[in-house]
Amino acid sequence: MITKALNLKPKRVILLATLFMLVINCSKDDSLNNGKDDLSVQNLEKILGIWTFKASTTNGVADVILDPCRLLFNINFESTYASIQEYSGDNCSTIQSTSEDYSINRNTLKVGDFTAEIITLNTSTLIIKYNEGSDAKTELYLK
Repeated sequence: MITKALNLKPKRVILLATLFMLVINCSKDDSLNNGKDDLSVQNLEKILGIWTFKASTTNGVADVILDPCRLLFNINFESTYASIQEYSGDNCSTIQSTSEDYSINRNTLKVGDFTAEIITLNTSTLIIKYNEGSDAKTELYLK
């Protein structure tokens, strides 16, 4: 028997087995991330801040941005919601602001009813991809 071979008493074997199980089961605590995987948590941390639209493509071809107000479009990701500002009018003086709840599940970004795939997300660059009808669109945002 193992207790005789290791010269351990049965109570010590039970204690060691219990400690071993606690160490194995407590080595990773998913509750700290509210049940989210590491990629989702990392992306939620990286996305915080103000992102300004810079460029887009449609089916892999660069879009020509004729409206200068489009280049002022920005999204401010807070901890649980996103503030969106769209500019229009003469000298882009009209501002339409909205707020939407958002979530990130791995590489999927959902803002209100809008869903996109995160292609790139780091401290200064956000590239998303989504479908608009039959077109594949990408958008580049910088912090």
